[in-house]
Amino acid sequence: MSESPGSYGQILVSSGLGALVAAEDVTALPEPLRAVHHVFLCILRLVLDDVVPYRVQESGRYRYKLELEVPESARSEIDALWSHESQAGVGAHNIPKWSKALLGYAGINKVLSNPNMVRHAFSALDASRKGVLLDHSDGIFWWSVVEPALAVLYTGLLRTGPRIGQPGESDPWLQSWEEVEELYEVVGLERELIEILGNRILWVEMAVDERLGIRARFAEALRSADPARIAQAVRLTFTRKLAAQFYKKANKQGVALRRRVVSKAFQPAFNGFFAGNWGAFLGYIGESAHPDEKVFQALPEPRLMTAGKERVASVAAALGLPEEQVASMLASYWEVGATQSPPAQRHGVSIKFWRVFDQHHAALQSGDSTLWGLVQQHPAHPVDCTGAEPSYGGVYREGLFRELVPPDLQEEIEALWSCCVRSGWPDRLTTSLDPHHLFAMSQGPALALWEGVSLTCWFYCEGPSSRTDLQGMANYYRGKLLELEELRCPVDPEMFAELIAAEAGLGPAEPIRENVHEAFGITLSIGFGSTRRTGFESLRDIVTRYR
Repeated sequence: MSESPGSYGQILVSSGLGALVAAEDVTALPEPLRAVHHVFLCILRLVLDDVVPYRVQESGRYRYKLELEVPESARSEIDALWSHESQAGVGAHNIPKWSKALLGYAGINKVLSNPNMVRHAFSALDASRKGVLLDHSDGIFWWSVVEPALAVLYTGLLRTGPRIGQPGESDPWLQSWEEVEELYEVVGLERELIEILGNRILWVEMAVDERLGIRARFAEALRSADPARIAQAVRLTFTRKLAAQFYKKANKQGVALRRRVVSKAFQPAFNGFFAGNWGAFLGYIGESAHPDEKVFQALPEPRLMTAGKERVASVAAALGLPEEQVASMLASYWEVGATQSPPAQRHGVSIKFWRVFDQHHAALQSGDSTLWGLVQQHPAHPVDCTGAEPSYGGVYREGLFRELVPPDLQEEIEALWSCCVRSGWPDRLTTSLDPHHLFAMSQGPALALWEGVSLTCWFYCEGPSSRTDLQGMANYYRGKLLELEELRCPVDPEMFAELIAAEAGLGPAEPIRENVHEAFGITLSIGFGSTRRTGFESLRDIVTRYR
């Protein structure tokens, strides 16, 4: 197909890099490219000054959280455009959970400048791979902008010798040595140095020390160049390749679907240089959206639509229709054969469960079995054919809700929470293997808090041990309490004061003896530091009253 006449996309794909730089010098950059240029320039200056622009913190096994060292102005731009929330807000839902990042790119200029280190530069670069989490804005910006940009900048050096002109199938940015030359000429490298890097025969015949010297010259040349010009040239390399990909995938009408343009190889750069915003990309190249494109640029103002049975009579009277007809219309509209909206159905089921929850905890007495397991707070364990499923010291009762929750309520929970939406596939409903866990999560911090407080009181009195004592309970559950305050459902702090005061009325802590054996008139018992005390009912009544 042919590009739209006069569009900036046509200029991008048909002009040389030098001409694009010159044209851009007299025009203002649109967002988000202006923010990309500013933030990357801040990081590039640190890299060229041999300063590592990030800190890494271990966050789980073989996973790391990356924090970029940037000025406050750049920090606000990173958080505004490259957070998960902002990317999802423009339809970019395809960000992976983590990436095997080459963090060594940020220090390669320093390595190349040191003859004693450069011999091991490339093995050190490969060894710098770390699994960086992409659940925060800094990780996303590194994955989508910094690492691809530095990889392009150092392409000519990392692919010297036999690999010149063979970038590899996964690299769509610099497909020939001519493109590498064009980039370095715009950056301002000496023509002699560029020719040496591009002369395969000369490079192969060089002695090792000569090669090391060329690499050191390359690093010094980058350090002496204008960082703003480097950032500009690298950025334009990406934007014009993205434009070329658009025209390659466009139909005869000159439009293309985002999913066809943003393939796996192009995804990081698109999420980075255009912040995942398809509309911003189309506006930049001056093209129109495909009529079948479905990209949500902004969510509409939410409207609560939960009318149920209580509204059937009033609506029927207002319309002059029989109630049965209105109920049938609602059932057809909701597509579930019910006269209540899906939110209203779930609200009703939640109320039923809270009544069951309150009933069992209010009736619990000393000597009874624990209620830990009434709420499926954790995903069910996979089936273990050995019979060695974890029981948390024998006090956790797996699947207790199946004994205590009425069967009809269990069926309602399983029907309404049988499907879920995964972040990676927001347009699909996925069958849930654990609807009762999904239901528990839907109740938010309230169910987690009240179950936790009730179980803490139980285990503090009945043993064998408690996750916290009564004095530290408010601090232990501080996170859940703050969440409930934000939801405008605060818990009265007087409850914790009353529980602390009631502790004085509890019986003394008595050791729990296990494995008691009697023989020859001698009783042998073994204790493991577990204790119990009388008086649980007083704590139970306080919690029930506030709950």
